[in-house]
Amino acid sequence: MRDTHRHRAFGLTLAAPLRLPAPAAAADAPIDVAITVEPVLPPPGEGEATRVSQLMQIVFATDSAILHAHGLDFAQRYTMRITRSGIAVGWSAGVEPADVARHLVGPGLVAQALLAGRTCLHGCAVQTPAGAIVILGASGRGKSTLAAALVAAGLPLIAEEYVVIAEDELACVPAIPALKVSRETAPLLGLAGRSEPTFRHPDFAGEGMTVTLDRDSFAGDAPVPLAAVYVLDPRHRDTGVHLSLPLPPAQAAGAVAEHTYWGAALPPELRTRFLRRALDIVQHCPVRRLAVPDDLEALPRVAAAIRAPYGISR
Repeated sequence: MRDTHRHRAFGLTLAAPLRLPAPAAAADAPIDVAITVEPVLPPPGEGEATRVSQLMQIVFATDSAILHAHGLDFAQRYTMRITRSGIAVGWSAGVEPADVARHLVGPGLVAQALLAGRTCLHGCAVQTPAGAIVILGASGRGKSTLAAALVAAGLPLIAEEYVVIAEDELACVPAIPALKVSRETAPLLGLAGRSEPTFRHPDFAGEGMTVTLDRDSFAGDAPVPLAAVYVLDPRHRDTGVHLSLPLPPAQAAGAVAEHTYWGAALPPELRTRFLRRALDIVQHCPVRRLAVPDDLEALPRVAAAIRAPYGISR
């Protein structure tokens, strides 16, 4: 199709009429998800929809979902209609297409993966010689900052914000070669030279920076087997890194299931399926609680403490 771009993300080949912040795919690669640009209505009863964040709402049905987001100016909005095989997206005047494209390979594809039955967790993942380390946690606890510190210390990124588990194995599927950092974090970790504003629209100018990673800093396209899961506790004021012993199975499964992306908005049958998948994960690898100092200067020490069990001395 003319003016159609193919990209790779989350183990899928995407065909879209706009460029996405994801690696290019072969021109003849079989298409897994077709993205179209067309008018899409907001979800019915928008005011009663599940509010995921200040700027985003999503409504799931059994086989489809509608994702509706708006800028700081409520007249600027974009909406995605998502199914297992495709995503239709439309946006109003004043919205930057580059911002829509960024959300297509974030919330849009995560909603599509959830509908397809793939387990999606709210967290980050990096690659070690032993496999994937997954870092889960509530918003604001420092997942992306910790992932950035580990990438700066030499561990390739697998996924940031959205961790997708492969259907047929307990492995993380690489997302896109980019991660978000604050304006203060980027120079501290030596990443400032590869960063740019996360959003193009001036309303979002303070949202932070996105670092585009090179090939050596990204895991690639093959799933990475799970090695460990860390659940971030609230940050603390002392200088130490607090890492618990492996959690008992029931507690560990609850901690993993709690961080299913959009878990509260999912239909009951999907929530049940993901709880079973959480039990599979905790039987396969240890789950520990991790608390890190509330101090950007401590990031190299935190990264060293996490790398140490894997014999990584950089």
